[in-house]
Amino acid sequence: MNLNLFSVTVDLTEPESGEVVDGVQTGFTDLKFSPSTAKVGAQWKGFHDPESGIQQYEVSVEVTSNNTEEYEVIKDWHTLHSKTDNIEWVNFHLHHKDQVKVKLKTTNAALNFITNETDGFVVDLTPAELVSLGDGPVLKKDETFQSDLTSLSSSFEFTDEESGLDHYKIQIYQYHEDVRLQILPVIYGEWLNLGTDVTINHYTQTGLSLHQGGVYSMRVGAVNKAGFVAAFETDGVVIDTTPPVVHWLHVGSLAGSVEDVVDGFVLQADTSGIKVAWAAEDPQSGIVQFKVAVGTTKGGTDILSWTVFGKEKDIYIPDLTLQLTDLTKYIPVYYVSVKAENGAGQESNPVTSTPIVVVDEDKPGMYDRDTVSGQESNPVTSTPIVVVDEDKPDEDKPGMYDRDTVSGQESNPVTSTPIVVVDEDKPGLVIDGAEGTDGNTLVLNEDLDYQLDFSTTTLQFNGFESHLHGVVDYEWAVGTTPGGEDVMSYTTHGLVHSEEEDVVGNGISSSGFAQANLQLKPEIKYFSSVRAVTNAGNVLESVSDGFLIDTTPPEVTLDRSVK
Repeated sequence: MNLNLFSVTVDLTEPESGEVVDGVQTGFTDLKFSPSTAKVGAQWKGFHDPESGIQQYEVSVEVTSNNTEEYEVIKDWHTLHSKTDNIEWVNFHLHHKDQVKVKLKTTNAALNFITNETDGFVVDLTPAELVSLGDGPVLKKDETFQSDLTSLSSSFEFTDEESGLDHYKIQIYQYHEDVRLQILPVIYGEWLNLGTDVTINHYTQTGLSLHQGGVYSMRVGAVNKAGFVAAFETDGVVIDTTPPVVHWLHVGSLAGSVEDVVDGFVLQADTSGIKVAWAAEDPQSGIVQFKVAVGTTKGGTDILSWTVFGKEKDIYIPDLTLQLTDLTKYIPVYYVSVKAENGAGQESNPVTSTPIVVVDEDKPGMYDRDTVSGQESNPVTSTPIVVVDEDKPDEDKPGMYDRDTVSGQESNPVTSTPIVVVDEDKPGLVIDGAEGTDGNTLVLNEDLDYQLDFSTTTLQFNGFESHLHGVVDYEWAVGTTPGGEDVMSYTTHGLVHSEEEDVVGNGISSSGFAQANLQLKPEIKYFSSVRAVTNAGNVLESVSDGFLIDTTPPEVTLDRSVK
């Protein structure tokens, strides 16, 4: 008799637990945040059963909203083969801020099972929010100009309440000679990763080769932990490597009037302050402030150290303590020094005034170089004076009232110098734009109202005339109001005159054009002004009708109602 014998293994134990994480990322990385509304996945490892082995896995998906613990099943148990170690679905319909977790049921051959679940992930459908962005290394202090040719900085601040920030990345752009391109990284579209330190609020890139007059901006991308990128670009800085220039400095007067210099000194009786005026310019980045110092030596600061006096070009320096000058030794004398600072932070060379002598207004003779320390000058006698009776009628001497008539006779007629009647002084026409400046003859036939270039402005002018005196000088300015100079103060920089024969009044050419590198901003109207100065000091001024910076492309709207 044959007996078939077989054995049965009794397994009363559950499978041994392993690990299960959200997502199917490489390296068994646990997914914490997801930018997808459709994807849900999980992966696991380390589950086994030494007695009967793993028979199958089952996976389900649950979701909750509004940070509650009330999870809802959105995918019921789905059975998988025992050799499976991951799964991913792409057909869900999740919402922003949903919290999703995956449950894994592991069953052995004896039908014993265990259930594990992931720690869950959050659906984040929004990028980080921008708080602050600017050029320069200081947060919330946006710079417009810089003189450094080798580095570029930006400051930034982002927040992300849902998933938090993961890292920053940047690109650097150059706008120079009407061409815009990405210069870092050199491959267009790529980014430079700044690492995982999300506490930084500024970044400086060194080793660059920047160009004078170029505009450089930094595009900052903030990547959150869900993978969304919020990218914003700074408005850029203009490279200005040239310092401002102070043309002249006068003391003892305001409004730039000519100094009253006596024997190389300017006299004043004020012992507590000094009047001073000057002229300066910086056509690239403009002048942001002036610094003034007072000393008893040329360029000295022993009376007043360098002090900021804003943008004014004629001031009264108050609160000084000035001693009277000993006019036998000319000690002490005082000097005022001025230097200008432009938008790029560069300072001009200081300019020092004519020496100032302080005299006492209460002692007559101190103002006269013929008296020193109370000594009297030699007397000076006037021309002899003859005292006569006033004119009056005299019957015996007719003709006393008119030397040209005697006893009723008329004098010979006298004729004046010839008189020439000429046109009165008149200002010319000013238009915006460079159209027509490339020929030999300037033709003002196209006024620019809009332009794409935000780093250059150009104007043309014609018809400034002074038949009587002639025009001897031209200046131009740019502002955000007609006649304003808040963008660029009046300057001769960049002016080019047309060749012209027989200029009226024997002055300089009445037509030409001007161009300067300026930092212009979109949606702001700019006005160009030209003023001509005649040989008699008269000012003839004209203003353009203005232009706007437009950097947005046109919009095309399709009318589907038209058949």
